[in-house]
Amino acid sequence: FETFNEPVRQGWSQVLKPYHTQMVSTIRQHSQNVIVMGTRTWSQEVDEAASDPVQGDNLAYSLHFYVGTHKQDLRNKAAAALSRGVCVFASEWGIWNQGGGPAVDYGEVRAWNDFLAQEGISSANWAINDKAEPASALKPGASSHGSWSDGELTEAGRLVRDDLRKGSGPTPGPTTTTTPAPIPDPVAPAGSPVAAHGHLRVSGSRLLDGAGQPVRLQGMSLFWSQWGGKYWNADALRWLRDDWRVSLVRAAMGVEAGGYLQNPEAELARVETVVNAAVELGLYVLVDWHEENAERHLAQAKGFFGKVAEKYGHLPNVLFETFNEPVRQGWSQVLKPYHTQMVSTIRQHSQNVIVMGTRTWSQ
Repeated sequence: FETFNEPVRQGWSQVLKPYHTQMVSTIRQHSQNVIVMGTRTWSQEVDEAASDPVQGDNLAYSLHFYVGTHKQDLRNKAAAALSRGVCVFASEWGIWNQGGGPAVDYGEVRAWNDFLAQEGISSANWAINDKAEPASALKPGASSHGSWSDGELTEAGRLVRDDLRKGSGPTPGPTTTTTPAPIPDPVAPAGSPVAAHGHLRVSGSRLLDGAGQPVRLQGMSLFWSQWGGKYWNADALRWLRDDWRVSLVRAAMGVEAGGYLQNPEAELARVETVVNAAVELGLYVLVDWHEENAERHLAQAKGFFGKVAEKYGHLPNVLFETFNEPVRQGWSQVLKPYHTQMVSTIRQHSQNVIVMGTRTWSQ
């Protein structure tokens, strides 16, 4: 049951929550099945609803998006709602600009597909209809009884149909004359750690894999990049994977003493070499800001993690470690505010796991 398609500007606590509460009560007289509840601003304010949820079991909150209009900001809202323990259901999404226009944003289709798959969010594409608009799956005059040929499907219809046949969510389709298809993300080699476990997430005190199963990574940390850089290469990582059977490599990028502060381009290049190798080999890689005084270099750390997250944050391989070993800095006064800013920077591009150093050399 979906009790309210798209509320607009009605207040959640004052109007929508009481409405949904009554609908839930009515349905529960006869059924315990799942109920999906619309949220404010055309079912986009799922984080707001998650902060003041309707009471009951088998309840979910609807998320609506159109990939040409709604991007990372809305994914962040959905991620925030999920972090508060509610279920999100994408009961309507389209692959065109909500304001119209024929172009399909294939990059955003991919980003949304990865997000929905990673978080296990169910979805329904808009729409089986032959109206002359890009979101329609059918061209005008298509049969009303199914058996549609490729010629009766729109670009959107072919894209969604093909990916539903694969058993996955929507992914970018073929190159068009107006919108080039993006370079596809690398696929982890069969049998590799990333192929086995996919995107990781944190649930309580456990690290879970893409199937929701507990996972434990084991591996090796590389030495300070400015002093041990000769091992920061694909051959060394391949040997660690094949002979040592590691699932994780830590890229400990030195910051002070001839590291990133003095040679940012060279150190970033070393990090990218290791990340690229890890992606090719299907390993997880923990990108580490390796120093003891990171709060003194806040701007540089934000710039670094912003670059790495923007370039690699969509990949399941990459994890972030924002401060190697704080020494005696206070947690609440110094370290927590620092980590909060790093998390905000990374979350603009990635929902991947972030590891945060603690006081007394992370003890």
